[in-house]
Amino acid sequence: LAIRETIKNLLGENNLMDDAFYSKALNWIVHEDPLTMNAQNPLLLQRFILAYFYFATTVRGPWLECNPPSVTGGSEVCDHSNYGYANRWLSGARECSWHGVTCDDAGKIKLLRLDYEGLSGSLPDGLAFLTALRILNLGKNDLTGSIPVAWFGLPLLRTLILYGNRITGSISTEINKFKVLSSLNLGSNLLSGTIPDALWDLRNLTILDLGKNNLFGTIS
Repeated sequence: LAIRETIKNLLGENNLMDDAFYSKALNWIVHEDPLTMNAQNPLLLQRFILAYFYFATTVRGPWLECNPPSVTGGSEVCDHSNYGYANRWLSGARECSWHGVTCDDAGKIKLLRLDYEGLSGSLPDGLAFLTALRILNLGKNDLTGSIPVAWFGLPLLRTLILYGNRITGSISTEINKFKVLSSLNLGSNLLSGTIPDALWDLRNLTILDLGKNNLFGTIS
């Protein structure tokens, strides 16, 4: 009960009630997580968010590799074809050792690299709670929907790679809220509309790929 109340207080009860993936993650971390974290652990929220992320990106079935032990019926360790050995997602190991996850010295997630993994579903807005995130690479998957506005509040995000998905909608003018973004790859999606002038407010941006979309306008 303490874990449930802590997460409700951090996210807001409405989120948990309205989002089936948040509810699944809450059930997992309260009843199924082998690690059984303490409610006062400052890293509880990020472990919960990763569970939410897994459920939100398996709407068409499990990932290609490193799925939870409960899905594979195997060990907690996976031998990834490209990246070698890592702990499976939703295993009893610390989330910093799960495949594609890297943490900083304080144990906070700074990198998520899950390209070519068969992720499906809409881009999960809950990643905005990973406020130490610096690199997010979800390229070459089957993700849909628009880029969540909540992501623009990530204060340390420097690299965002979403190429090769089925992302739709326009590029929000709020993209200029990315204060330190230096690399943005949205190529090979289904984006449409005008290329916003707000992109040029990103003073640290050195790499930009918007190719193979339905965007129009000028780049100056």
